[in-house]
Amino acid sequence: MFMKTKYKFRELSGEGKLFVNNIFSSFNQKKIGYVVLRGYEQLPNAISNDIDLGIVKRDKNISLDQIYKAANNSNFKLIQFNEKYNFLQLIFTSNAIIDVIKIDIWTELDYKGLRFAHLEKIINNFIEYRGIKIAKPLHELEVTLTKELLHNGILKKDKFSLFREKLKNVDINITQSCLISHISNMIQEILKTRSYQSLNSNKLIRLFFFFYLKKNVFNTIILFSKYLFYQIKFSISKKGKFIVFIGPDGSGKTTISEYLLDKSFFIETIYKKKKYFHGRYSFLPDLKVFLKRNNNIFKDEKYDFTLKINDHLKKNKIGKLRTNIYLLYYLFDFLLGNFFLFFVRRTNTILIADRFWYDFFIQKYYLKHFKIFKFLYKNLLSKPDYLFFLKSNPEVIKSRKNELSFEEIKYQQQSIEKLIIQNYLCENVYIISSSEEIENTIKKVLDLIF
Repeated sequence: MFMKTKYKFRELSGEGKLFVNNIFSSFNQKKIGYVVLRGYEQLPNAISNDIDLGIVKRDKNISLDQIYKAANNSNFKLIQFNEKYNFLQLIFTSNAIIDVIKIDIWTELDYKGLRFAHLEKIINNFIEYRGIKIAKPLHELEVTLTKELLHNGILKKDKFSLFREKLKNVDINITQSCLISHISNMIQEILKTRSYQSLNSNKLIRLFFFFYLKKNVFNTIILFSKYLFYQIKFSISKKGKFIVFIGPDGSGKTTISEYLLDKSFFIETIYKKKKYFHGRYSFLPDLKVFLKRNNNIFKDEKYDFTLKINDHLKKNKIGKLRTNIYLLYYLFDFLLGNFFLFFVRRTNTILIADRFWYDFFIQKYYLKHFKIFKFLYKNLLSKPDYLFFLKSNPEVIKSRKNELSFEEIKYQQQSIEKLIIQNYLCENVYIISSSEEIENTIKKVLDLIF
């Protein structure tokens, strides 16, 4: 009855297996009405993208309590909680930063707030598999196919082989269908004929809405309104993270940023999108593109890193004008970035910046700015959720990048520390040593983020 599928599974650590085992053991002990809707084949030793649970509404709160207790007893912590209409998503990570476990909970199987399948019927007709209650194969296929058509418009090609395999041992019987009556015939006909490539999602959606409008127009409007309310609430809730790394050149900012974006299993699993920028958002083009002809003011200064601060201030008579025009121009770039950041934070996106506007106030290059700019940048611009000051021995930094003098490295590090003391940067500021192995530095960063 239970066959291999094309789901990609991820092996769990000992703590992860204990966590999953504890969840289902407590569910069974408390007689919670639940089923695993799909991807159960290798539970509790491995999971696919997530654990999809159908839970009766009356047991929602007690099931959450049991999940939290299981997490606590297995050294897992909740890092993200998302709620939509009839749907919850919980994301847990192990304290040792080894596992990520996503749990999706449906208390009703609906589309736009309108039920397309009877969840209680699925739960009442469960099959036991390794001590876990799962949906019977017919119900699993009906729900998966209907959900794919209603939400995505098509059945993805990677699901074709999965359906063919599961249908070998499934009895298609209309009396056992878990779907609402107006769509069950259509879905079962598709399952019988295996005609996945000629699916008509528009016809299904028309049948679906016609059924509800004919049944009760007023109630349909109420249910759809509730769905919209939760969608709006979800869309404005904060789900993304913005992380900034600062420090002198050679402190490891780019290396760590690239690792988190390209190689981190945690980042890849938790976030749907990843974004990166260096220094600024770049909504406005570089100022030098427009003003490079005015070499007297906007040419690049030959920056002598060996100069002391007072000597640097005296060296270039036009440096003050140049610096303040730069800060005024780029202030608008960062103000535009405020809007960008507002929307990014409300999607499941991680944004990582290697440098940020703080660099204007830690480098001698911009020492001649008006004090008002420091006030404006601090009070008008968005701050990151986490800021990591990568502090390393000047000798180590010098060995990585030879451009900066020892004095300049120390000056920049001291400037950052002053900003931290002045509470200038953001709420979550961490000083991380980047002198050791890069893997250790990355693990410390992940520990603090999650």
